[in-house]
Amino acid sequence: MILLLVLLLALSINTAKGQELDYRYRRQVNYVLDQSDSVWTATSTEVVSQVFLTQRSLRETDFWEYASYFNPIESVKARINGRRVDDEYIETVTPEYSDAFLNDHKAVHISMPRALSVGDSLSYVIERTWSDATYFPVHRIPNFNQTAGYSIDIKHPESLRVDFTVIAARSDVAGLVNRSIPGRTSITFSELPYLPSLLAYPFDGAHAFVAIEISEGGGLVTKNHPRDFGKWYTSLFSQTCDLSTSDRERILQSLQGSRTGRDTIRGIYDHVRRSVRYVADERGANSYVPRMPSVVMRQGYGDCKDRAHFVSSFLRSLGYDAGMVLINTEPRPEFKNTVHMSLFNHVIGYAVLNGDTLFFDPTSQFTSFGNLPEMDVDRRVFLIHARPPHWTHTPPPSRLPTLTISANIDPRDPLNVPAQIILRNDMASRVNYSVGVVHPKDVSTMLTSMIADELTKIRVTDPTIESVTDSLVIVKANLDMRTFLVKGSEQSYCPLVPIRHLDASVLDRSKDTLPLFLGDRADVVLQLRFSSPTTIRDTSVTINGPAGSVFSVVTSRDESGQPIVRYRWKIGVKRYEGEMRKAFLQFLQAVIKARRSFVTIK
Repeated sequence: MILLLVLLLALSINTAKGQELDYRYRRQVNYVLDQSDSVWTATSTEVVSQVFLTQRSLRETDFWEYASYFNPIESVKARINGRRVDDEYIETVTPEYSDAFLNDHKAVHISMPRALSVGDSLSYVIERTWSDATYFPVHRIPNFNQTAGYSIDIKHPESLRVDFTVIAARSDVAGLVNRSIPGRTSITFSELPYLPSLLAYPFDGAHAFVAIEISEGGGLVTKNHPRDFGKWYTSLFSQTCDLSTSDRERILQSLQGSRTGRDTIRGIYDHVRRSVRYVADERGANSYVPRMPSVVMRQGYGDCKDRAHFVSSFLRSLGYDAGMVLINTEPRPEFKNTVHMSLFNHVIGYAVLNGDTLFFDPTSQFTSFGNLPEMDVDRRVFLIHARPPHWTHTPPPSRLPTLTISANIDPRDPLNVPAQIILRNDMASRVNYSVGVVHPKDVSTMLTSMIADELTKIRVTDPTIESVTDSLVIVKANLDMRTFLVKGSEQSYCPLVPIRHLDASVLDRSKDTLPLFLGDRADVVLQLRFSSPTTIRDTSVTINGPAGSVFSVVTSRDESGQPIVRYRWKIGVKRYEGEMRKAFLQFLQAVIKARRSFVTIK
């Protein structure tokens, strides 16, 4: 399905162009660099202010700031109209995360001690320490209701040079860089108006992104260049596979049936994804460096980076070119020469075999080797063990459709249509994770909901799981197709395009040139076999889009002469830009237009 990604703003109130401003927002970030031994550390002070201008803006009463092991918050002070907010309204909490890469976060929550009034001004100051300037974040210049100002100011020894790399997200803002004072470099963005939301664009909530690079004598102090980052990150932990001889031999024994290199890689991958429980202990250094394989084996659990390091280091010990892959499961700004921890939230692995790079995610327990969970597909990734370390993308794996429904329909009884439903890929994984864990009734509800998300005018009833494997789930069910099959006086009709997630408003994106970003890719087959003596008007419609995207509906007959209607709906990739973007919008427009047509049945 096409799930349109809209980046959630920290402040959710936005006004359309031409309406009154709800608030004015300003942030000033000041860094002071200092050298500790051979590492450049820092302290920082952030001053944030917001003026509430309308009744609507007063709904914003909670404010959050985040810190990690490398930039702990030392103090937070807040004021409303110059009066100090008591400490009881400023609390530190530990957020919950689904994964554990760089997630040793502490969140500071600031709540309001009283009801706000129009004209009130909130300001707060955050003081931090930084263990290494390499951790300086990629700053996001927000597309809030009105960003009055955003500045980054760095005080540094005169021997250092500070540079800023700016990637514009919505507008062509570049910021004003000031080097007029020796030992001080700043960049300032001023009076940025709110830009209305865009569908299918995850950077909707930002004007720009800013990366910081610090150098001395021509050499980089911050290790954020691709040529430096891999070496820096891998220096933080041992690269060996430190399994005991007995543990190593036990795993190798399980690989005795392997005949090819691919079999060996698959065997180690399967061992880790099936035998290592997922537990995230992201305290301290464990939030950014993996535990050693011996520790994972002894404990029987690990998180994403633990598993990726286990598989890749074991493969390297066998002579394979393999390593860890840093990935974000959501789109992130694409800096060419900047790699930063904040650009990632997950770790997977890779191995090179016969010149081909194979990606695998040992955290995804029910994803077979050669496949990837949808969240990892078509993502920009950084291969830290490659020589040289570099950026690339995870290609869409070659795989069978995610949802296949085969139904035998008697037009006289569209209420109870027997069907076989085959789930693969992420749909199969969702069922695997649920079976035996949640109540069977809840599994049935989930199955019904998943299919309803893909197809319109079809309701699944009484689903029963017949078989479950890692890569395949077979379900028997009835379909209620009374709204799918529309009866006329002399003939009946079924929709030419029974696809639910087709949002015509996406076509408005033809007015801009920014990339299109889609969510999980659809991959659906629906085959309806009608009982005789049904007659179906011959129909053959195929609409091809870029990167393997396709919609088709074709009528035919099986060996016994029964008429068949077969639908196919597939989205090839998640990101479209340039000419491919133009082609995808044309494809989408043609499919949406076809919704007005029907397949005729007598």
